[in-house]
This record gives sequence, structure tokens and C-alpha cells, in this order.
Amino acid sequence: MSTVSAAASASAIPTLTWAEYHWEGTIPLPAWDAFNQGRGAWKAGQAATNARRRKREKYAGQQRDIYGRAESPLDLTVDALDEDQPLPPSPEQVRAYHWLLAHESELLQAVLAFLYRHWWDVLLTYDHDDSDPNRHSLPFKLRAPEELCGLLALHHVYIKEEHTDGVAHIGLALSCDWDTEHGLGVYTCRSEVLGIGSGDLAFGDLDSAFTLEDRG
Repeated sequence: MSTVSAAASASAIPTLTWAEYHWEGTIPLPAWDAFNQGRGAWKAGQAATNARRRKREKYAGQQRDIYGRAESPLDLTVDALDEDQPLPPSPEQVRAYHWLLAHESELLQAVLAFLYRHWWDVLLTYDHDDSDPNRHSLPFKLRAPEELCGLLALHHVYIKEEHTDGVAHIGLALSCDWDTEHGLGVYTCRSEVLGIGSGDLAFGDLDSAFTLEDRG
């Protein structure tokens, strides 16, 4: 590790290395890893979801595309404060990192609840035609948020430069059955999901979201 020990190990976020325009590393999120792999409390839910999906696919004569499994620990990218030099992450970014370590389960439940509430928007956005190999991957109706286990998996976390009340925003990039090419992007602030969109929303801004939370 060079450049003054990569800005003192990126100032309180371990594993980071400078990657020319941003910081890269990994983040251990055991609750998300269990969800991704369908382990523990998620095992029965994932098995039921997969069984229902296979039934739909068999009925339709479908051979769906499969997304790659997420590695553990998960990939982490932290936005650079200056793309020309490896300045340490901001205090807001460091707080977001440690907030996520402490509240990952809370964020997982918030993401599932948001998708459950906005499932009709997802269906309308991904209204596949008959030639799409994943046209039957989405259930018409979710009976509970937990039924999303087996349909998507987190694989990359982005800590953004933007922040609110001293904590940086976080983007989540997930693989999903209904768009194996682009995936799903989720834009969050603490445990609040602000919007969902294609995979690039995870490292972009809310302008690219196709569904935004109603701020009342």
C-alpha cells in the first residue's frame, strides 16, 4: 500500500485501497450474506420461493438466465473526495460505514419492505416480452417481503459523497432474477430506502430511480 499508507488505511475504514478514482475494499455483512445464500432463518423461505419459481418456469417451458452468486465479504466502493488524490474518506462516509456494520439487518428489512410495497412498480417496469428468458421469474404477487429471498442478492456496497445529518448515503447493487444484465440498484440513507432503479442507481443519484419513496 503506497501514498502515505493509502491515506492512513483510509481513515478508519479497513481494507480500502486507492483505485485511481475511488476507494475499493470489502465489507463483512453477515446478515446480508445469510440472505444471499438462503442460510439460517432464510433457508425455508428461499426453498419455497425457488419451488414456486420452478413451477412457473416449467409451466411456461422457460429456461431462465442465472445471475452469479455474491462473494463474501461483499465488495465496497467509497466515493473519492478528490479524484486526483487519495484523500481519506470524509467523516460522514466513515460514519455510514460503521452505521451499516451495526444496522445491516435493519437495512435489509427496509429494502425488502420497500420492494414489497412497490412490487407492482417492479412488475410494470420489467414487463418482459415472450422472447425474454426471465419473463416468468417474477411472481405476480408477493405474500410477504421474505419471499424475495431467492430472487435477488446483494453483491456491492457504494458509500457516496452525498450525506444527510452527518451520515453519507449508501447505494446497494443487487443481482436479481428479473434483470440479470443490469441488476437492481437501491439508494438509501441510514435505514430509509429513497428509491430503486436499474443497477447503476447504486453508484449514481436518485435522478435515475424508476420508483421513489413518497416523502409525504
